[in-house]
Amino acid sequence: MNPKKKTSKPRKSRPYSAGQMNKLVDDLVHPFYKTSEWYRVADGLLHGLVEKNIRVSAKKFVKYNLPEIAKKILRKI
Repeated sequence: MNPKKKTSKPRKSRPYSAGQMNKLVDDLVHPFYKTSEWYRVADGLLHGLVEKNIRVSAKKFVKYNLPEIAKKILRKI
């Protein structure tokens, strides 16, 4: 008896790596940071989609984007 060989499905290659996608998000969104704090929120959401890890993305958002958003809001008051 010959046991059947397990064959794996061919893996689809992605056109861009996660690092390349994050760079693309940065290049598209960062130039608009000064116009509205919503671009920082969009940046965090887009990076979250790329990274597919909500906890890590939330920590990075709180560390890098939230303080800048708070400063901008407090300047308006």
